[in-house]
Amino acid sequence: MPDSGMMAIRSIRYWLSDRDRYPASYNTFFIQWMLFNSYYSNYGCGDKEGPMRFGKEHGDVLWENCQIQAVAKELMEIECVGGGKGENPPHLEVKSATIFLRELLGIDHDSVCSNICREQKKLQCSSVRSANWEGNPATALLRIVYQIRCNLFHGDKLEYSGQERARNLFLIERAIRTLSEVLTLISGLECNFEPF
Repeated sequence: MPDSGMMAIRSIRYWLSDRDRYPASYNTFFIQWMLFNSYYSNYGCGDKEGPMRFGKEHGDVLWENCQIQAVAKELMEIECVGGGKGENPPHLEVKSATIFLRELLGIDHDSVCSNICREQKKLQCSSVRSANWEGNPATALLRIVYQIRCNLFHGDKLEYSGQERARNLFLIERAIRTLSEVLTLISGLECNFEPF
C-alpha cells in the first residue's frame, strides 16, 4: 500500500479512537473551506481555479485588510509551504507566489531560504523553477492557503504529534485566519443567488 494510503488509515483510526483529541483547528478549517467552496463553486470552474478567481475578483479589497497582510507576513517569514508532508519542495505556483509576496513585504527571500529552510527541502527546492506571479497579493496568499488545504485534505498535514506538529498547526491557524477574513468579506457581498 502506498505511503499516503497508510497515512489515511492511520488518520482514520486516530480520529475514530480519539475524537476528543482531534485538533479543533483542523475541524474549524474543514468547515471554513466547505463554506468558501460553497461560494466559489458558483464560478463553475475547477477546485484550484475557484479560489484564484475569487482572489482576482475581490483581491484588492481583501488585501486592504490588515489581518490579511499580517497573515501573509507571518507565512513569508517561514520556509515555503511544500507540496506534501515533510521536506517536499513547494509547487511552482506556490514558490512563485511566495517570492512575489516576500518581495512585496520587504522580506529577503534568499535570507529565509538560507537561514530558515531545512537543508533537504532547500536542496529539493532549488530544482523547482519559479515564474513571475501574475495575480494580485491576495491571490498569491490564497494560492498558498489552497496548498495548505491540499496538504491537509489529502492527508499530508495530519501529523498531530512529532516534529511536524507545531509547523502543521502554525500553517492551519494562518489558513483559518485568512479564511475568516475571506468569509467575512463574502458575507458582506450582495446576494445575487437564489435563496435556499
